[in-house]
Amino acid sequence: MSKFHPKPAKHRITHQRSKIDRLPLEVRAAIITLRADHTWVQIEERSALPFNPHWRTEDGGFVNWDALPLVAQRLLPKRRIPRTNLHRWFGLRAGLAEAT
Repeated sequence: MSKFHPKPAKHRITHQRSKIDRLPLEVRAAIITLRADHTWVQIEERSALPFNPHWRTEDGGFVNWDALPLVAQRLLPKRRIPRTNLHRWFGLRAGLAEAT
């Protein structure tokens, strides 16, 4: 019998907090804002760029990796948010919040 693998927006059998859920609210809000005009790959690339406080109007990253708590930095040691995590988190958390 094969192992259970849920689709991206489906809940898993065990409910675990996402890595993105552990990031500050500003980062999660930025992901939702960027999703309107960008693909998951583009958002992943922007998350790896150096932080720019004017990321909405200029190029630059939207995650201030140096200011994050150490716990959050350890969750994402490559200093980028993978597109697979973005897609899954958006389907489970942000997508459900918009529907209500």
